[in-house]
Amino acid sequence: MALKDWKRKNGSNYVIFTNKKDNSLTYEIHKLPDDEIEEGSEEKYYCFPAQNGKGIPSSPDFAETISDGIKLAKDYMRSH
Repeated sequence: MALKDWKRKNGSNYVIFTNKKDNSLTYEIHKLPDDEIEEGSEEKYYCFPAQNGKGIPSSPDFAETISDGIKLAKDYMRSH
């Protein structure tokens, strides 16, 4: 599947890509809440594919930046 088959939605603490052909399939990137980040660490993001709003097993992955999370999303979206 091509990247053009996915629609992006941005929020203040998240980015969600939704498959245009199958709206039940998403790839989500969420900022970890501040209380879950170790003191002195930078912000982190958890990234995972989901179907019908539920995470798919073997996820999530973690990213240091939103850009790294988007790279993970693009890798996933190219193959699904």
